[in-house]
Amino acid sequence: MVVEGLLAGVSAAPTAGMECVGFAPSPWFTELTRAGAPDRVRELPPDATGHLSGFLTAGGRKPAAGAEK
Repeated sequence: MVVEGLLAGVSAAPTAGMECVGFAPSPWFTELTRAGAPDRVRELPPDATGHLSGFLTAGGRKPAAGAEK
């Protein structure tokens, strides 16, 4: 999984075989979705690893090694 704030990075994530979470202020969410980031956050909580792995498990995917708590 990659957390990306640039449209080019969001667009490149699927080519690299990675899930992408868009990271930007709320007004950019529409653009990030169009670029390929179905999940978006505007800030990361203190437990960012657990929070982000929730996006994967919600989609039925297993987090990468080291991303699980």
